[in-house]
Amino acid sequence: MFGALNVLVEPGEHVICQFPTYQSLYEVARAAGCELSLWPLQQGGDGWYCDLDELERLITPKTRLLVLNTPNNPTGYALSADERQRICDLARRHGLRILADEVYRGLEAPEAVPPAFCDIYERAFSVGVLSKAYGLPGLRVGWIASQERDAIGALSRYKNYLSICCPTPSEALARIALKHGPAVLARNREIIARNRCIAADFFARYAHVFLHNPPQAGPIAFHGLRPDFVARFGSALAFCEHLAQSAGVLLLPGNVYDMDAPYVRMGYGRANFAENLAVLDTWLQQNS
Repeated sequence: MFGALNVLVEPGEHVICQFPTYQSLYEVARAAGCELSLWPLQQGGDGWYCDLDELERLITPKTRLLVLNTPNNPTGYALSADERQRICDLARRHGLRILADEVYRGLEAPEAVPPAFCDIYERAFSVGVLSKAYGLPGLRVGWIASQERDAIGALSRYKNYLSICCPTPSEALARIALKHGPAVLARNREIIARNRCIAADFFARYAHVFLHNPPQAGPIAFHGLRPDFVARFGSALAFCEHLAQSAGVLLLPGNVYDMDAPYVRMGYGRANFAENLAVLDTWLQQNS
């Protein structure tokens, strides 16, 4: 993924990156000497949404690349099929490439898994890995796909410069995992769906503490902290530090994602989610 940014853009070119997201998706472009604009997801009454008109306003004559992350880390926002098509039409009209971090693709509802960006736009690059949607980080195996054969060749050469090959056992295990991919993804979707239901009940009881933003897809959500509650600690960071020290519960504060607003990231992907959430529940009963 990050090597791709070094191949697909040149210093001085303009890159637009969806925000918030994994920091390297925009910082590598900045470090490569590119001009950078962030396209922020918006907080709505029913969760997160994107403003495609704002995206178009960010495009300049120097724009060459649009970087997306869907389903999104940390918000759990997933671009709809219509939004994906409109983004591709916009990129085609302005001659832009798209670099799509789709590492959580496959965790949508089975009937709603969209086509990869590389399948619907001739200048898109779709990135996937086994560490996220498939829950197999130990294999350290991923891929990038595109219809741009010359660019794929350049990416392959850059990858070979960094590392010649993956360990053979990892490649063999990766083939087995992908052969059974539908079953693996179904298991992970079931865990997330169960945890979403548990979380919905929890957040209904603590609406005075949190702004509930359930993930549309994937195992991650970005929940807001109510102003009156966070004011007791001074910031989301201070709250998370206090919670970790006093209860052993780890939430990631929004500043980890360069967000000044008081948000916390919560993971929904573990089988023992209910047990862990109960610890937070007990702490809130005593402290909220």
